[in-house]
Amino acid sequence: MLPTQNLSLMKYTNGYLPKIAYHMVVTQNQDKVDYFADRHRDEYGSVLTQENLAFLKAECERITPSPRREYLFSFEDGGWNSVYATTKEEAVETALEEYKHSALLNPIPSSFFPKEGNEETYQTLLNMFY
Repeated sequence: MLPTQNLSLMKYTNGYLPKIAYHMVVTQNQDKVDYFADRHRDEYGSVLTQENLAFLKAECERITPSPRREYLFSFEDGGWNSVYATTKEEAVETALEEYKHSALLNPIPSSFFPKEGNEETYQTLLNMFY
């Protein structure tokens, strides 16, 4: 049996800073940000120290969702398709994983490019279907 601990006496390395960052980025709930900033101040001291602000900045960047983009690519034996990913590297990984069991559909890693900014090429590829 585990010893009973008074959880209210436990201190966290970064206090309430992760909760503040979460509500700043994910929920964008200013009331929650203020609530946890007040709790942090009461239990750990000022939120506005250089160390705390650096932690908040890094934590906000870490939890900020990256925008997913559509990447187009070609297959070795002809044809094309697209996948959604946050980076070109992730798009290549996703497509290779998706088609790893196919003998005929082998994505060409060097052929990946974002649809965004290449709408004319995308339209040309779509016209192949008509």
